[in-house]
Amino acid sequence: MMFDNFKIFSPKSDGDANDLKAALIAMKNHVNGDNILSNAQLKNYLSIIQINWWGNFAKVRNEVFDFINAYEYKNDPLFIQSNGKLVGGSKVKIVDLPIPSQTIYYIQQQIFDDEYTSSNISKMEGIKFEAHEAFPGKVSDSAPRVETATVEINGDYNYVPGARHLGDTWDVIRPTGYYAAAGEVITISIPPAFVDKEIKIMIGAHQRDHTKLSDKNRFVRISNKFVLTSESSKIANPFGGGIYVLVPEGLNLGWFDVTIKKAVKAPYFSSREGKKSDPSLWKEEVDKMHVPWVDLESDKFMTTLTSRQMSGSLDSNKGTKTPTDPTEMMQKWDEILDAFNYAGGRPFERTRPEYIITDSRIPDGSYGTGYPAVYQDDGMTATAVFGHGDVIPEKEFYKQGHFTTVLHEMGHLEHHPTLGNAVESIVHLPMVYFLNKYHGVSLDESFKYSAFQRLTMDETTMDWMMTNNFRNNREIDRDPTMIENVNHEVRYQHRGHAMYVEIADLFGWEAVP
Repeated sequence: MMFDNFKIFSPKSDGDANDLKAALIAMKNHVNGDNILSNAQLKNYLSIIQINWWGNFAKVRNEVFDFINAYEYKNDPLFIQSNGKLVGGSKVKIVDLPIPSQTIYYIQQQIFDDEYTSSNISKMEGIKFEAHEAFPGKVSDSAPRVETATVEINGDYNYVPGARHLGDTWDVIRPTGYYAAAGEVITISIPPAFVDKEIKIMIGAHQRDHTKLSDKNRFVRISNKFVLTSESSKIANPFGGGIYVLVPEGLNLGWFDVTIKKAVKAPYFSSREGKKSDPSLWKEEVDKMHVPWVDLESDKFMTTLTSRQMSGSLDSNKGTKTPTDPTEMMQKWDEILDAFNYAGGRPFERTRPEYIITDSRIPDGSYGTGYPAVYQDDGMTATAVFGHGDVIPEKEFYKQGHFTTVLHEMGHLEHHPTLGNAVESIVHLPMVYFLNKYHGVSLDESFKYSAFQRLTMDETTMDWMMTNNFRNNREIDRDPTMIENVNHEVRYQHRGHAMYVEIADLFGWEAVP
């Protein structure tokens, strides 16, 4: 890289408000067609805006929103597709967008990142970004706002040192069943004794940052959090989103009431013990399609899906049915998590419901785990993971590759004690147990479909016997005759967990944990 002029300021200095104002006015006039600029001029003005933005929003607020209003009046929302669907998104590199679109993207992301603080919410009331129509989606024009709603929240959360999970010291996420429409201010109230306990409210389930993706189909950050430092708090989000209570690890507050004012009722289904939802009321709420996202929660599993996924409006050629009662779906996910606990030698009780969510993209570009674990809303993935209102979309559901991938990643979430070279293979063992014990699939077929090679026990044995290490009486590890990036003999392969399945075959599953 070569620079003609390079300066470093510490602390960062405010930009020039007059230059920023002039650039915003020039951009607005261009968008309105009053003074058309060349591409070189537009690039220069964008650079001026980026250089001088810091510390000046309040000084140029009127010019900022004059430009935003002009742009949104003349243009479709960023990332919107012509068919208006959420699936897949309209993926673009930001630098390939027209300069005014790059400018609106920069300005609105900066506003979202910097201005939505607890002390500043009153100044942001009514501000919504049209890009929310592309993702996370619009609240229906017919959706009523509730004057006051009270939600019971579980205020207990403690990790178990002997049964660790990924991110188990993070805040636990509790859905409320309510949704904040884009730009609308919501009032949240909690009991006075719970103030300053670091309890937070989050608007928007999609908290994963998409900065790492080279092309985008939504703003990179659209979820925000507010620490509840007073009995009553104001919150807002210009993209809108579901409302969640975040309870820090180590709190033991019991069940407590959270009061929510001016939000939209969202479909929420609970199969938790003693807190079960009425399936008929769930179906009624889903059919209204008032909000774009729904939450489902059991004692062991939680998920956030699009209303479209749960309304039966996926591809009818794939046998879609409306999930009138998600109880069976949640029960089967509970069984999956029980299988993971059993395979790891742990009790069936879990410290939190494990959380899977669909997003417009997988944030890191490839499958991974997390709390929540994120999968792409591309129809195909959703069908493989969740089925059509049922975790098992067809009799031989386990033959779908996506299902194997999801359980592989969930295996990493569990943090089971693992030999170093088996990290990418031992995670497949719980699926063998799940299929064999819960669905009566033969042990050999359960093993075959538990990993990506699709090998039986006999085929796995032959797969190992053909290697250079086996033929030279060396332990299974890396093949010295192969290049380093492909010479692993255990990772992602049946050979890594075959010995545990053989123990189960010889002595029963009780001998494995």
